[in-house]
Parts: sequence; C-alpha cells; structure tokens
Amino acid sequence: MDDFAIEMRVTGTKQIRSILKRAINRTNDLRSFFHGKLLPYLQGIHENRFITHTGPNNEQWASLTEGYLATKRKRESPFPGAENILMRTGEMVSALAESNQYSIRSVGKNVLEYGLAGFRDNRHIVSQFGTKGAMTMGFSDAQQGVPARPFFGLSEAQMNSVDDQLMDYIEEAFRSGAKNNP
Repeated sequence: MDDFAIEMRVTGTKQIRSILKRAINRTNDLRSFFHGKLLPYLQGIHENRFITHTGPNNEQWASLTEGYLATKRKRESPFPGAENILMRTGEMVSALAESNQYSIRSVGKNVLEYGLAGFRDNRHIVSQFGTKGAMTMGFSDAQQGVPARPFFGLSEAQMNSVDDQLMDYIEEAFRSGAKNNP
C-alpha cells in the first residue's frame, strides 16, 4: 500500500504572531473606527432622511395635511412649511446629525450607541412609529392621526455597508501589521 503525506514547514512564526497581535490589538478597541468611520456614516444617512423624506427602506414619508399646515401657519411664525417634514424645531435632525441634549453618543471599546432620547413629548417615537405604533408601545398621550414617518434605522444595504467598512478596518489592521514585519 502506498503511503502519502503532506509535509508543511512554517517559518516566520515570530512575524506571524506579531501581525496577529497588532490586528487583535486594533480590533479589541474599535473606538477609532466608530469615531472616524461609522459615526459620520450614520450621521450622514440620518441627516439625509430629513432632506429626502424617506425611511430606511426608501419608503416615502406621508405629506403633511393641508389642515395641519393651515393650523401651524396661523400659530407659528415663521413656519418651516410642507417641504420640511419633521423639521419644525430642527431638534431631531440636529440630534442625529450633530449633537444636542437629545443625542445618544456613547462610544466604548466595542460598543457604539447612537440615537435619540429625552424629548419632553415623545414626538420622536410618534414620528417614527405613527400614532398607532406609539400607542402600542405604551405612549397613550400620542397625538391622534399621525402617520409613521420612519427616520431612524438602517436598510439591509446600509447594514451591509457597515459590515464592509468594519471588514476593511480589520483587513487594514492585518495589512499594517504585515508592512511593519517584513
């Protein structure tokens, strides 16, 4: 009977260990990725929603009703108008695109929290889920008849982009480790 075998010789194990160590160190603390890549990406996506009036899956927001516009024009001067849905005060878009008292920006070594909290009247919940959705979540004081205008969240393509950006970041950790270990 014929024997067959595979012989493998590994050289440069010191360099391999060094490359792996650099990559592990870089990926154990993702704060630079969160601040440098992911947070600006999320901010841009969410700011754009208020410009395009579309939700995470490109669904168009419901227009403001003529009755709502007429009431607001009488009570508020100046009123931003029909082209500025969810931008009456600018607080929501500001909280997502920049930072204000309603912003959630918590960055740890392996965690990024990004979102909204603390509005005095829960308008962000009603805007995201509409009256029916907000009421099912326990917000019984939700204004009646408000349609859902989802402004927060990521589409599948955007989630894939986040995955790709993270993989690029990790691959760069290996490349930079290899460059430093000829």
